[in-house]
Amino acid sequence: MCSIHLGITVDIPKPFISTSLTCYTYQKKNGKTTKRFMDDCMFGNACCYSAEFINKQTGETVESGGCEDEYRFIVGTHPTLGSMLPVTVSYLCEEGACIERSTTRDTTRLCACTEHNCNMNGIDGSIRDYQERIRKGLVKRPPDFANL
Repeated sequence: MCSIHLGITVDIPKPFISTSLTCYTYQKKNGKTTKRFMDDCMFGNACCYSAEFINKQTGETVESGGCEDEYRFIVGTHPTLGSMLPVTVSYLCEEGACIERSTTRDTTRLCACTEHNCNMNGIDGSIRDYQERIRKGLVKRPPDFANL
């Protein structure tokens, strides 16, 4: 009697390791939070953002934050931010930097950061962190414009 032993090697998958970021996703209108939750960003998102839009004529303030995909959408569709060079848009996200743009009608402040939940303290916290990193020489200002 002949016995055949088949040796089959099966790769057991390693546990899925997410390289995605967790960001604080929120929206505030005139200082009142209307939406907030922690967001496991889609795979490939490398930064969180906080943005503030102030209408100088009405005094209305809208602040929001979230993941990189939302950041790129906001920048691409916003009348003031849409004029940024693509290299600047990427630089802000990769380096965790901030910018401010102001027109006669509005002021826009935008920050990106690269650690989990780094936008948890809103735009003011993100700007403080950014200014501290500049002071320590850890980040340079964006290539085409910035006032912060």
